[in-house]
Amino acid sequence: MYWIHIIDSLAQANARITQLEQQLSQALHQLDWLKKQVFGSGKSEKLDKAQLGLGIEAVEGPEAEPESIPVPAHERKRRLPARTKDESYGHLPINKSHTLVPDEVKANPESYKQIGEERTYELGITAPEFFRIEYIRPRFRSKADKEQPPVIAPALARPVQGIASASLLAHILLSKYVDHLPLYRQAKIFRRYQVSLSEKSMGRWVGRSAEVLEPIYNRMHQNLIDGDYLQIDETPIKVIDPDYPNNKTRPGWLWPISSPGGDVVFTWSMTRGSSHLDELLAGFSGYLQSDVYGVYEKYAREHEGITLVACMAHIRRQFDKAKEQSEHAEYILGRIAPLYRIEQALRETGADHAQIERTRQAESLPILEDLQEKLIEVRQAHLPKTLTGKACDYALAIWDKAKVYCQRGDLQIDNNLIENAIRPSAIGKKNWLFIGHPNAGKRSAAIYSLVVSCQRHGICPAKYLEAVLTNQNLLRRQEPDGLTPAELAAQF
Repeated sequence: MYWIHIIDSLAQANARITQLEQQLSQALHQLDWLKKQVFGSGKSEKLDKAQLGLGIEAVEGPEAEPESIPVPAHERKRRLPARTKDESYGHLPINKSHTLVPDEVKANPESYKQIGEERTYELGITAPEFFRIEYIRPRFRSKADKEQPPVIAPALARPVQGIASASLLAHILLSKYVDHLPLYRQAKIFRRYQVSLSEKSMGRWVGRSAEVLEPIYNRMHQNLIDGDYLQIDETPIKVIDPDYPNNKTRPGWLWPISSPGGDVVFTWSMTRGSSHLDELLAGFSGYLQSDVYGVYEKYAREHEGITLVACMAHIRRQFDKAKEQSEHAEYILGRIAPLYRIEQALRETGADHAQIERTRQAESLPILEDLQEKLIEVRQAHLPKTLTGKACDYALAIWDKAKVYCQRGDLQIDNNLIENAIRPSAIGKKNWLFIGHPNAGKRSAAIYSLVVSCQRHGICPAKYLEAVLTNQNLLRRQEPDGLTPAELAAQF
């Protein structure tokens, strides 16, 4: 009996050692990941506890043997050829041209005959130049009836009161929302060119510009709601709230929505809860693609006609975090890769929506169904708290929603398009740190919507903003027909 007791104790000790080794491996991997976030190129997005707490029971089982999946040579990612200097800069005009004649030829030009030439160039730049735009309105008097009052052309409607033209307003808006320069820094830059503009005046102009652009912003939003497919996300931005204790910063939220090929619309909210989602998506029915934040699940349950589409990129990121800890995670990544190779091939061949749907049904869906079985096998081989176990739980909980993209050719495999739209605000808040007032968040959302939509459609934001800020119909608060970036894309 004594020896049996010792053997049982040793078995328990070995089991405990195995458990501690797994915990140590997980802790070391998390430490390595944190180091990358602090000192390396970390991810811009974090998953909150609500996204990870999926409440799925663990199933223990024998460890599965990993399989190796060789990538065919013709499917490997091809490296794009480097652009030549003329391809990169040949579209720029030649502002100055200098002919360099050798000293020997200058001294005795009659002794030499030109037989050719070599041309090179360097890039130059002209500093910003301020100028005045003058409007002259002559007065006229009737020759036949001198008693009639003089006539004069009506003053043009202008974006703001004061000295700011549409071109200056566009420059200030882009410097703030694209180049991420706070207004006080812009004021310092302008003083280098002997122009003094106060931060207060520029702040007023930004607010007024957002009001002028609001009809276009509202039209963009309605156009998206009228469709049947939206991608959505949310990102936090600190804001100073005067109603908050000691005027401290608190989190506000920018919520972008879009559809592939459409405009991008940001809305602002002081909450991340479902109350704003009800307002943002009012009247929408169709496919809604997002991460697994619980508010979207709640919204779909409470509103008929909403079909959730999961994001394959979020699933892939979970296994990417775990790949250094487990070869099974690397194996799952290898099984996801063919799905993206199919999407890349469809893009490269210019397939229409019908062709994309047929290809996904024939090729992608069988891969997804087989991968689901592999996820279950891998999950059984890992404890619930390991990174691989968590990644499997995450994927299996939303796998049915992850397969939805195969139902239609216009649906996307992931939510990366809308996440890319968040990047300007994510970079900007590192410069200006916070929004000065909750009301300023609304105008930031409107202006971000316009400039990000311009970038998506390949439009120069400066030219677009200057054009719409001089549009007389818009300035007189009439209907902004045809003025959204998607509608004007062909004209720029």
